[in-house]
Amino acid sequence: MKPVTPLTPVTPKILGFTCDWVGFALDYAGMLRQSYSADITFINLRCSARFDMTDGVQALANGADGIFFALCPLGDCHYESGNHHAVSRINHFKELLQIAGLNPERIGFAHADTTDAVGLKNEIESFCSKIKEIGDLSSQVSDRPELVSRVAAMKRVASSEPVRWTLSKELELVRKGNVFDEKLDPQDYDTMIKHILREEYEKGLILENLKEPCSAVDVAQATGIPAHRVFELIVELERETRASFDRIEHERPLYVEVTDG
Repeated sequence: MKPVTPLTPVTPKILGFTCDWVGFALDYAGMLRQSYSADITFINLRCSARFDMTDGVQALANGADGIFFALCPLGDCHYESGNHHAVSRINHFKELLQIAGLNPERIGFAHADTTDAVGLKNEIESFCSKIKEIGDLSSQVSDRPELVSRVAAMKRVASSEPVRWTLSKELELVRKGNVFDEKLDPQDYDTMIKHILREEYEKGLILENLKEPCSAVDVAQATGIPAHRVFELIVELERETRASFDRIEHERPLYVEVTDG
């Protein structure tokens, strides 16, 4: 799937997240009259680990061109390992963008302590400049139907049970270990979550094309996913009661998404 290329340069809309403590650095920047770009609007979180991938995808769906995270320094989190969680989730979020054919550089982060106002201001300015170079996303999504499907599929991924469960269990699987003190190798965990993200994205893209009865061949043409892979995933979606057989038309089976009610 080809990455999305920018169309015309516009003023970007950037959403920022900061934890309570790095928020002091933003306040300190104001005290020092170190203003940063007006293109970014920050939301304060108690801890950066509270970031949920669904919030990030929803921000992109609602018109954000980039998302920036201001994190406290690694090893200096007021909630032990909150910023480690945040960095991991941010990187997985970037992986999801890449899987969907969007530029992962639309997501960025920087570490700063409470007194590093100038350094944080420079990181923010650098990210805003990068987003201007990458280009507008929101108008592309509204103008190109295939991008609407990609973003909608990403929303399905972010809220899917396999993704949410695996992300929530990272600390237990990789750092703490189970009752037998067995831990999963970080690389094995990353490989596992990438596989889950890709599979759930493909399922989401297929479901976006099954809102009306459709054949596996037609879904393959619409999504660019090989027909044999589409059929395999439709079979899985049937097992999960998320899709069902509808009828035969022109000697091809048609399938449709199962919706509540």
